Amino acid sequence: MNLFQEILPGVREVLANASAVQIQVLLNLMAESGTISQEYHQTLLHEKDREDLARKICLTLVGRQDVHQDSFASHSSLQFCGDNHGDASTGTGSLGGFRTKY
Repeated sequence: MNLFQEILPGVREVLANASAVQIQVLLNLMAESGTISQEYHQTLLHEKDREDLARKICLTLVGRQDVHQDSFASHSSLQFCGDNHGDASTGTGSLGGFRTKY
């Protein structure tokens, strides 16, 4: 199995369980970390199809050769946590099994 196919199911799961706000936070973090450009960030913010968004995120990570076993977590400030909620007091939330700080 190639790298794209290995990470796509995890990205799909994150996006499938995330609210629109959580997806925006994820994309913001990817832009802030330099994983995606500000221009591409704006493009992805307007992507309505979550499957297309998942594929674009995966292609970006694979294209940058930044992907390793936990790279989706490390490059988007996400950590596996297993739930799907946020805590405004601490600025943390989770996206379909990954935890993010926003």
